[in-house]
Amino acid sequence: MGLWLVFTNPPYQSNDEDRHFLHAYNLSEGRLFYRVSPDSTQIGEMFPERLLNTIGSFQGIHFQEGDKLEKEVVDSIANIPLIAAKQVFYHHVGDSSQKLGYIPAAVGIALGKHINNNAIWLGYWGRIGSLLAYLLIVFIAIKTAPILKNSMMVFALSPMVMYQATSVTYDTLLFGISFMILGYSLKLWTADHQIGITKLIILTGIFSSGMALIKPGYFFIPLLLLMGLSQIEKLISRWTYYLVLAIVSAVAYWLSVELWQLINPDLSISDPIVFQKDFLFDSQMNLKWAMAKPLDTARNLILNLGFFRQEWWAGVFGKFGYAYAEMPGWIYLIQGIMFMIIPFLDNINITLNNPSDKEISRMKWISASVFLLVSGVAITGFYIISPVGAEKIFGFQGRYLVPAFIALIPFFYQSKYRLSLDNKLFSLLASIYALAVLIYTIVFVDGYYYHN
Repeated sequence: MGLWLVFTNPPYQSNDEDRHFLHAYNLSEGRLFYRVSPDSTQIGEMFPERLLNTIGSFQGIHFQEGDKLEKEVVDSIANIPLIAAKQVFYHHVGDSSQKLGYIPAAVGIALGKHINNNAIWLGYWGRIGSLLAYLLIVFIAIKTAPILKNSMMVFALSPMVMYQATSVTYDTLLFGISFMILGYSLKLWTADHQIGITKLIILTGIFSSGMALIKPGYFFIPLLLLMGLSQIEKLISRWTYYLVLAIVSAVAYWLSVELWQLINPDLSISDPIVFQKDFLFDSQMNLKWAMAKPLDTARNLILNLGFFRQEWWAGVFGKFGYAYAEMPGWIYLIQGIMFMIIPFLDNINITLNNPSDKEISRMKWISASVFLLVSGVAITGFYIISPVGAEKIFGFQGRYLVPAFIALIPFFYQSKYRLSLDNKLFSLLASIYALAVLIYTIVFVDGYYYHN
């Protein structure tokens, strides 16, 4: 199914995939950083001219107005040789400070060059590399988790998550690692023995550093899940333990970012992005205003939640690509209901020895806290970096909340009511549902972007 979606989604149509692909391609060439142009006016790198032209030809298509692609045309372009030796300097706006998230796609591109070195196929190879890495990480995460396996599987195969997983983007690794953190945290929660503090400190540091090098802003997830769901040694008080892990997480995050900045050459050039010339972007001014008028800030954030609620909800469950292709409303409703129902019933294979109501309540509290904190930080962060004076949030998309929703899965878990079903049968039904939704998604994407 994943490979089907890889080839159904038109080339370079996923969110920012054209730019993400160039980061991955640059990495596949063994180049970790960008450089200054010969005339010292731009930052970028040398890329095959035909690659850049092909990527550009798939941008700006008015799918929202009914324009569609012809599969025969795409196939014909896929037969044109790349001519890698003919290169031009490309000003790559938005140099990514984090490269870890592009490694799976870069590996796929590097291997694909030896099979079919074509501008279209290189994009496919990058997607395949991302997909394989994602599926491997999610498989390990589900295998690690002692409970909620079916719930994790269904959301891992949901439309928006799989759409990003089959694209060239750092979201692929971000989503996969988020599932891994959840799976390991659930393992610690169900452990029948206390976990050593040293082990938890190491895990927190590793996961926080990984998040920092994939996509900054999500290191709250490993911190809160690990510290809240683990059965710790009773050597220190729980609040002291929380403080220690918080410090470890913050230090690991800071060191990762600072170390990268240390080895990343300073390529500062006064070269503003063209579209930003129409707006004044100054996060310091926005932050100062927000702190001076906290009530007005809170009011604006609440109004934004009301205004964008449907758009952000769609972004979590299925709003695709630059065209922002939205699936029918009923699919979002079903996905939302099943997101709650499946974890509620996913307790047939429970391995806990009669978990107490207190333990389950603690898990729910931690899950909800991670969801609210990650969502709040993401939304508030985009509010701060929006143009000065703007009441509406600029640039925020629902898919940014996917890691928060992954952390929310345990919130709907319970152990009192159980279905009188065999565990294998329940898993089969959950799999059929996930595959049915995924097939519908592929058919929808195909019909939205292509004729016939």
